[in-house]
Amino acid sequence: MFLAAAAIVVLVLALTTLPVDVSGLPYLLPEVALLVWGLWLTLRRVLDVTDGRVVAITGWTGPDVGEQIHSPADYGKRIMIVNGQANNYQVRIGDRRFQIDKDIYQRTPPNSTNAAFLTPRTKRVVNIARTAT
Repeated sequence: MFLAAAAIVVLVLALTTLPVDVSGLPYLLPEVALLVWGLWLTLRRVLDVTDGRVVAITGWTGPDVGEQIHSPADYGKRIMIVNGQANNYQVRIGDRRFQIDKDIYQRTPPNSTNAAFLTPRTKRVVNIARTAT
């Protein structure tokens, strides 16, 4: 957040204090586009944190198929292996698939009804809990 604010200050100071030369404007457009994109990504996450709400999605989580390159469509939990290393942990709750980190993957019980708690804008999983059936 601090870096985004600093980038805006530098850009505004550069545009207001330096003489304007429109011949260099096409070279400035990619930097402005990257700045806007970075601010958009940052603001979405900041709004998710400050909003304080989560969205709960409840559904059945099937079996844990473990380390798989190709797994059946009805898996509950799986670890994708690329170049011999586990780098992608996935869980399926109901009809939706989520990429999660290793800690949440290990805490998610297979063959049970679970609830995934997501941030409303970025759809990041913050926790998964077993629900009473």
